[in-house]
Amino acid sequence: MNISKKSARHLLNVMLLASACCVSAAGPADELARDLPPPLGLTMPSISLSAALALSTSINIEAAAPAAMRFINLGRVNFVSNKWELSDSAKQTLDAVSSYLATNPGVSRLLLDGHTDGVGSFKINDNLSDKRAIAVQAYLSGKGIDPALIHWRGHGKHAPLDENWTRLGRDRNRQVQLYAVYPSSP
Repeated sequence: MNISKKSARHLLNVMLLASACCVSAAGPADELARDLPPPLGLTMPSISLSAALALSTSINIEAAAPAAMRFINLGRVNFVSNKWELSDSAKQTLDAVSSYLATNPGVSRLLLDGHTDGVGSFKINDNLSDKRAIAVQAYLSGKGIDPALIHWRGHGKHAPLDENWTRLGRDRNRQVQLYAVYPSSP
């Protein structure tokens, strides 16, 4: 399956988060790839992410994903600009995620990926994406999900999921994405 450059960057961020179990990080994906240990004993490529993505318009997800993990996208929770409070629809989404986790005990981690739009300073957006991910973590913990299962990272405006020059793109960037991580079967 081929995916876009934007999706490849996001996948790399999720893979790095899953393998390193980091709580918080900031900076472009190249800095993260350089600073974190190689995922699951794999060696890091000698080419930077930016250079690799510039050479190709798509990346093969099966070839890029570590063999020992399987990611399931559980959806996203959207936020109002410059806010981290959960809306009623966000709570409904998180209730469904909580039910999913309760009925699927094979999940080894729940990854929360916090994002913001491009309005405001990097510092403010880094803080805001952290608060959004923490709000989601707190809600799920209140629903009985083991906090040790939940790992989060705020991307601020460093890793937008959509363009920031349109209102719709900015709306889409204000979110926390949720991923269930399963160990692959032997």
